[in-house]
Amino acid sequence: MKKDKIYLSVIVLLVIVIITGFIIFQSQIMNFHHQLTSAQEQIKVIQKQVKNPILSEIIVPEDGLLFKTEDGKIIAKIREGEDGGIFGLFNKQEDLIARISTSYYGGSFELFNKQVNLIARIEVDSNGGNFDLFNNQEEWMIMMEADKYNGDIRLFNNKGKMILLKP
Repeated sequence: MKKDKIYLSVIVLLVIVIITGFIIFQSQIMNFHHQLTSAQEQIKVIQKQVKNPILSEIIVPEDGLLFKTEDGKIIAKIREGEDGGIFGLFNKQEDLIARISTSYYGGSFELFNKQVNLIARIEVDSNGGNFDLFNNQEEWMIMMEADKYNGDIRLFNNKGKMILLKP
C-alpha cells in the first residue's frame, strides 16, 4: 500500500509538473505569437512609409525654410512671398547671390554681386518679359523688353542716362 501511495504521489506530482509545463509553454507560445503579430504590423507600417514617405510634403514656416551646411552656414532658403514662392541661394559668406521668385503674372530670376547688389534680372509676365543688367549701384545699364506687340533695347551710361533706344 505504501508503494501505491508513493506511486500515486509521484504520478500526481508528474501530472502537476506536466500541466504546469504545458501552461507555461502555452503562455510562451501566445507571447511569441503576439510578438510576431506585432512585428508583422510594424513591417506593414514601414512598407507603407517606404512606398509613401512621410516627407512627401513639407510645410514651410512663416519665416521660411533654411538649408544649412554641417557647420551651420545658410546655403539656400525657401519662403512664401506676396504672390507665391521665393527661393534664394547664398554664397559661403551667407550673402544672397541668386533668387527665383513668383509673381501674380509670372516670375523672375535675379543675380546679385558679393555686395548683394542686383546685377542681372530676367522677368516674365502675361505679356512677355524683360532682361536687365545693372551696375554696382543697381542702376540700369541694359534693358531689353518684349511684349506681345513689340520689343525694345535701352542702353544707359554710367550716370543712369539713356543713350540708346532701339524699338
